[in-house]
Amino acid sequence: MNENSNAVAAIGYIPPLFWIPLFLSGDDELAKFHGRQAFVILIGCVLTILLIGLFLRWILGWFAPFRVVIDFIQGAFYILFIVASVFGAVKAAKGELWRIPLLGAFAERLNI
Repeated sequence: MNENSNAVAAIGYIPPLFWIPLFLSGDDELAKFHGRQAFVILIGCVLTILLIGLFLRWILGWFAPFRVVIDFIQGAFYILFIVASVFGAVKAAKGELWRIPLLGAFAERLNI
């Protein structure tokens, strides 16, 4: 594992750039591993926006206390995704194969 591989793997944790380690790294296992995890984090953010932000707000948003709870839950998920991205980028820059808790299992199942 070289410095270039570590940098490519770490760049993947910037949300719109997850595809760089997946498709431009060749057969580099470190970059592909972190690229899959970055992709799962991005999918988690999108699902949070759709399910919590739109769907629950549409169903329960008419009642003001529910809006506050929905905003809190959505914000907590965003903070978790940001923390996971930062930890993943730091581990990728160090050349470590760190599996994100809960989301890492989904990333390992991807055949990208």
